[in-house]
Amino acid sequence: MFQSTHDRVSVKRYDSAHVVDGAFERVLWAQRHAYSHAQWQHEDFKRSGLFVTPAAAERLVPFGIIPVQDIVENEESRHAGLVAPRAPIDDAETSLKGYR
Repeated sequence: MFQSTHDRVSVKRYDSAHVVDGAFERVLWAQRHAYSHAQWQHEDFKRSGLFVTPAAAERLVPFGIIPVQDIVENEESRHAGLVAPRAPIDDAETSLKGYR
């Protein structure tokens, strides 16, 4: 759900420089985000077989990104989908009060 300023500009008017810069910023964001989790958390997530964590599902469902397999097979993900807001919030990274 991360969108840089470059992503928003490239949608308004196609500009290959903004597309490349946006892709680069997404890679940097993903690397920074990965460092916000301990190595054991990464390993646990890989073993879980989930597409996204239940907390991420709660943030993504309002945007129409629905991890169907996770919701069908995992009780926590199912709960996250049920308590997710029905309309997107301004920022997908804003903390929600539902699933924890």
